[in-house]
Amino acid sequence: MKYLRLVCADPKVDIKVQMGDGPATPTAGVAGWEVTPRAGGRRGITTRTSPPPFQQDVPIYLNGLAQGNSVQRQLDQILSLGEPGAQPFKAIGPIHRGDGRLWVFGGEPDYGEAIRDDDEDSTLLRQRLTLKLLLYQRPDVVKERRRRGRGRGGGGKVAQNVAVGGTYTTRKGDTLQSIAAELYNDWREWQSIGNKNGLSDPTRKLPPGKVLKL
Repeated sequence: MKYLRLVCADPKVDIKVQMGDGPATPTAGVAGWEVTPRAGGRRGITTRTSPPPFQQDVPIYLNGLAQGNSVQRQLDQILSLGEPGAQPFKAIGPIHRGDGRLWVFGGEPDYGEAIRDDDEDSTLLRQRLTLKLLLYQRPDVVKERRRRGRGRGGGGKVAQNVAVGGTYTTRKGDTLQSIAAELYNDWREWQSIGNKNGLSDPTRKLPPGKVLKL
């Protein structure tokens, strides 16, 4: 069996739950391609679309049926992570980016099968649900990116495909210069990226899938 651990400081939660049927499924934050038409009957330009913040659906399974134990407390703890004022929480386990990064709920969970005892309290013994996890982006990171984007030759627009959490995953053909130009509209920012990642050649092509700190 595979388990997912959810950890939060406020509300205080540290819970391990069984994964449900099927793997975690990305629902947003994955780049794609689109064709931009051009005038005069010319062939359209194919461009890579910028992904929104990463989000995934994570099925989990709360099961106390065999022991006759209620799973209501577990369910309440999980739901408390989505209450107003709750801090971002860590998700560790067999999900995408399940290495302890910070998440928030991107929507209400989807509820599946539920089994209750036939006692007076209708004790909840089993509950399947799907969590909608949205990768958390620190406000100071957002502010810094916007500040860097202003006053550049590209009109101050920072590319939206900067990965949430201050990282960037390289694509085929990327160099430090091309990444800096795309993210900050200024190729001269390559040195800042290079210094944080131990890289010194601005024109060398980087291997696809390499995660760079920003």
